[in-house]
Amino acid sequence: MKHAEGSNAIYAKALEGIKFPATRDQLVEQATKNGAAPNVLEVIKNMPNDGEYQIMPDVFMNTREGKDAVAAQKQPAKPTQAKAK
Repeated sequence: MKHAEGSNAIYAKALEGIKFPATRDQLVEQATKNGAAPNVLEVIKNMPNDGEYQIMPDVFMNTREGKDAVAAQKQPAKPTQAKAK
């Protein structure tokens, strides 16, 4: 069964076997070891890195920030316009 990209289940599967508490780097390492899809891995890499995740719901709550960061990286830069004198 294929899970929707935004589904918590894909992150739970990618992080199967992780020991909590865990840092973002440890989450990335576990997801890589588990062969997570590139888009899932990218979201995890872009989650906040300001401490440890205590339980899986902490991860789920922060995937939104990871997704937003990935989306922002894909946005083309807006051209700046010089002001006329």
